[in-house]
Amino acid sequence: NVITDISIDPTNNYFASSSHDFTIGFFSLINGTLIKKLKFTCEIHMIKFSPCGKYLAAACQNGFVQVYKVDDIINNKNPKPFIKIETQTKESAAWLDFSPGSEFIAFSADPNSLSIYSFSKNCMISLEGHTNLPEFLSFSKKSCKYLISLSSKEKQIRI
Repeated sequence: NVITDISIDPTNNYFASSSHDFTIGFFSLINGTLIKKLKFTCEIHMIKFSPCGKYLAAACQNGFVQVYKVDDIINNKNPKPFIKIETQTKESAAWLDFSPGSEFIAFSADPNSLSIYSFSKNCMISLEGHTNLPEFLSFSKKSCKYLISLSSKEKQIRI
């Protein structure tokens, strides 16, 4: 079906693709072989490897961000999410990014939600200000202190 995203892990050993057919393909970047196919019950909008290489996150249509341990994907027949984070609005998760140290994950969700989840503190905060869905977001590559988000309908970038 339609491929929605691709991501390469920081070690350059693996890549993943997400699709509207409710799957994530996990591949060897070295020889291109399929290692595992993860099946979901909904469309996957975006995937992202963490900068530390330990995690693979998926923004899901069903209102969750699911985070898997890469080692579990490789070594387990039926890997389960390490953590499932429900969006504040319980609506579709759209965009996501990990902080440089992989301590945080930020994600947007319909209709205009922007949240940051802390793995170490097991808590989430919401950032206010957008009146439409942030269609892009990215942490600074040097520090988790800066997050930039874009809503094209608002014609605004927020930092």
